[in-house]
Amino acid sequence: MLSHWFRTALWLRVLGALVLGAITGALFPAVGTYVEPVGDLFLNAIRMLIVPLVVSTLIVGVTSIRSIGALGRLGGLTFAVYLGTTAIAIGIGLGIGVLFDPGQGMGLKMPLAGQALERPSLVESLVAIVPANPLLAMSQTEVLPIIFFSLLFGIGMVLVGDEAEPLKRFFESVAAVMFRLTHIVMEFAPFGVFALIATVTAQTGLAALMPLLKLVLAVATACLLHIVIVYGGVLRLARGLKLSTFLRGILDAQLLAFSTTSSGATLPVTMTCVTENLGVRKSTASFVLPLGATINMDGTALYMGVAAIFAA
Repeated sequence: MLSHWFRTALWLRVLGALVLGAITGALFPAVGTYVEPVGDLFLNAIRMLIVPLVVSTLIVGVTSIRSIGALGRLGGLTFAVYLGTTAIAIGIGLGIGVLFDPGQGMGLKMPLAGQALERPSLVESLVAIVPANPLLAMSQTEVLPIIFFSLLFGIGMVLVGDEAEPLKRFFESVAAVMFRLTHIVMEFAPFGVFALIATVTAQTGLAALMPLLKLVLAVATACLLHIVIVYGGVLRLARGLKLSTFLRGILDAQLLAFSTTSSGATLPVTMTCVTENLGVRKSTASFVLPLGATINMDGTALYMGVAAIFAA
């Protein structure tokens, strides 16, 4: 039986745990109290990998490119794609929000609590990217400052040249170890996903979701359109890759993202999926994916568009 468990594809085990967790939490709410620590342990194990994985893979990615000009071209293309898809996602979210009108008829009458937070200025946001203390940023898992420091460190190694080769081999070894640890942690994903979903379902109940069903359907429809039209179009035009092939290759990361609702927590698995299942070079994945987990929030941008209409 144990051998059959490991022979079964990971995505299938995670999907089964997802469904079983929802059913268990709905039928036996008391279970949520007992399994919640298991979900927390799994999330902590995933988050434990983020900082060393981001630092090592980004540095390896930058040093593997070896040319500041090539790095600049890759960075420019990456930012252009991220900004373009995010803008389209916002438009789709607003359009679907207007079409579905998910807040209509809910009649929520709640007193306003507290005050709106003041939005930081562009200058403040840019200053915050540069960490005054990189080690403090790492201890607090501030991903954007970590990315900035790692990119700068990698560029410094490229400029130094041969003298930085021992340091490069060190970070390559760290990255290899982190990928191996990711594999080990992911073997526990079905148990962690079961605990997470069972806990949420036990706490909220399926009935609590019914009034928001229209909002959920609106967001799901917008996500589906964005995946099929935008991502499908980019994949077909840029790489000649079928959307179905891409979705199969990234399935483990998708299921984990669905259960943890965190692109940061899913990052280690995403990197494994794209390099091992989709054939993306580690140097490219190491540079592009950590940036994407921080600044390429298409799903969040899309949801905000729908949520704005819902709140209005």
